[in-house]
Amino acid sequence: MYFNSPTVYGMLIGGAAAIVVSIVILLKDIRAPLNILFSSSLFFWGISLLFNALTFLYTSTEQFGVQFVRDVSTSSGCFGAFLVFITAFTMYKGLHYLKKWYFIVPLAVLCIVDIVITSLFDHVVTDTDFGGIKTTQEPWVMIFLYGIPAILIVLADIYFYLTQRQIEEPKIKTRILLFILGFILIILGVLIYAIFGILEQLIGFSTNTIEYLAWIFATLFWAAGPILQLFGFFIGKKIGKESKESDLPN
Repeated sequence: MYFNSPTVYGMLIGGAAAIVVSIVILLKDIRAPLNILFSSSLFFWGISLLFNALTFLYTSTEQFGVQFVRDVSTSSGCFGAFLVFITAFTMYKGLHYLKKWYFIVPLAVLCIVDIVITSLFDHVVTDTDFGGIKTTQEPWVMIFLYGIPAILIVLADIYFYLTQRQIEEPKIKTRILLFILGFILIILGVLIYAIFGILEQLIGFSTNTIEYLAWIFATLFWAAGPILQLFGFFIGKKIGKESKESDLPN
């Protein structure tokens, strides 16, 4: 895939949108723990998309730094997924869980394992027929690259939904709903890309047309998710109420 393509532009837009949302949320109240968590999760997701796009600046694996750029993309995406889950869970259960070793330690270990495996076994290859750089990995690696992050974001959406049910203010409920829908779109993008990658590895079919279609649909969802959350963030006034032991993102 060449850098000059709609899918790469979509990743750049989606990544930039995610980073903008993260900065806006953080600047609203830089001291609020949930603001920091939510902002960080979107920031790392945005970094993942941007570096994924930058990977396609390369046309050959012989060029310096191509694997590093790809590793930054995959590691940031995995780390962002863990932060999304922690944000949603503590929003619903309470910030005191951040001090519980039996909650943080297992998540930290799983996150490190996830990042190490994806960094070691996710590779970039030169494909002249495809038009430049392609990524490749074994089907089992996709469990760590796509499966675990997808499960974490699905669980996060569930906890966001449970939090929304406890809120009575209509504008705040709408804001959380848009956050949920944004993450659902991100999940759909991950699933589309993962399913295509698994089928390509197991069945062996691959054409430029199918590859581009998979990329385009996945990227549309990845770009639309953060943009939808950006709209949701500006709904309603600054929130100063507490939910259990935590503040909703201001």
